[in-house]
Amino acid sequence: MICLIMLLILANGCDQHSTQLTGIPTVFTLTRQLAIYNWGTYIAPELLTLFSERYGITIIYDEFDSDEQLLTELRAGMIYDLIVTTDMLMPVMRREGLLTRLNHANIPNIINLAPEFANPTYDPQNRYSVPYQWGTIGIGYNITRTGRELTSWRDLFDPAFRGRVGILDDYSVSVGAILMMLGHSPNTTNVVHIEEAREFLLAHTDQLVIIGDIGQDYLQNGDLDVVMEFNG
Repeated sequence: MICLIMLLILANGCDQHSTQLTGIPTVFTLTRQLAIYNWGTYIAPELLTLFSERYGITIIYDEFDSDEQLLTELRAGMIYDLIVTTDMLMPVMRREGLLTRLNHANIPNIINLAPEFANPTYDPQNRYSVPYQWGTIGIGYNITRTGRELTSWRDLFDPAFRGRVGILDDYSVSVGAILMMLGHSPNTTNVVHIEEAREFLLAHTDQLVIIGDIGQDYLQNGDLDVVMEFNG
């Protein structure tokens, strides 16, 4: 399921009231407001408007660009009813008590989960999350600027593109891609391999620009010629 120039990402919808709020009225029950924290460009604004009008709910909708930003905000005390995160971040959030367990009785269609997404290792029995979508990481580029097709992570480091390449501000994804390029598993815990990837990135800092999950905008505006990007 992992291609040479792609990494697998699984996004999950998570019920996220702080454990400190367990047993007391939530913001939603008091005001019929639904606070959502999601990746940018995942949900069209008009869809949120339609949902709000149909169900009489006020939606507070914030967006983030990386797992790191999400985790920082939650650790600082930000509280949302629903968040969208990745499988990689789930174990950390569970350990730190940032999630409230789901009541599966309120999610009857959870029985329709595909077998490969039910009872995942990062969240056994889907206690805290349900799958939302899955996708891949790849390379987006303006072929009129590159002059050729790009087929490998190593293409990001072609000197011809120096300073015109965007790499995601997401440690696990970006370092994972470099590890694959160097012939290692993106999930390795081998310190030597991880240090090798780190040294490679440090040696090529003039090649890269750190970006959030808006690579398509950089390409469209002509600010960058090559970007690491989620397929969605």
